[in-house]
Amino acid sequence: MLVISKLTQRYKSGRGIVDINLTIDKGEVYGLLGPNGAGKTTLLKTIIGLQIPETGQCLNNGIELAKDPTSYKRHMVGMIGETVLYDYLTAMDHMRMMAVYRPTMTEEDQEAALESLDLLTYKNERTKQFSTGMKQRLAYAMCMVTQPSVLLLDEPFSGLDIEGKLLVRKNIEKLRNQGDTAILISSHLIHDLEEIVSKVGVIKEGRLIDEQKVEDILQVHRNLEDYFVDQTLKVKEEIV
Repeated sequence: MLVISKLTQRYKSGRGIVDINLTIDKGEVYGLLGPNGAGKTTLLKTIIGLQIPETGQCLNNGIELAKDPTSYKRHMVGMIGETVLYDYLTAMDHMRMMAVYRPTMTEEDQEAALESLDLLTYKNERTKQFSTGMKQRLAYAMCMVTQPSVLLLDEPFSGLDIEGKLLVRKNIEKLRNQGDTAILISSHLIHDLEEIVSKVGVIKEGRLIDEQKVEDILQVHRNLEDYFVDQTLKVKEEIV
């Protein structure tokens, strides 16, 4: 379980995140919706420990980031920001590096993860030759093979074609159904999240302005896009 309490992290410009609270249970996929610049990436970077928060608390299965960062991060992986791989290493080389998160993984585990993202044929090719979509799928396979307790995905469908999106979505659904991972996905592409998320939060100007279960949203709105537009319009009306 991932628990975030009163998390604040601001830049000199004043942008960032303010007083964020959210809880994601194992087996739950939480969709974080918001426009560009709303604070989605800042939140994920702070949760995974790439930035030190001004205030607030991050707990991964009861372990606090500030008190025991090594144990907190041990079973947490993420795709945040631009996908960066080593050009002259092969796909399998990258998979082997993930053993630092899961020392018991086997070569069969690594190949199975690559196969699930349609990359097994290219396992011995250097990633310098990979397309943007292939690099994105490899980064996701690297996350999957660790069997994380917390998975953070920042715009995971960006740069993927239709087939790539289907493969990633299928893997997220599999991980969700196994029930051992709390999954947080940030995106401004609402339609890509609609079929896989169980709860949604809307972030605007660094603040979480609303949070609801998808089943409750769909009782009132036609889809997540209508819900998102409704929430952002409310904020504009309150400002006016």
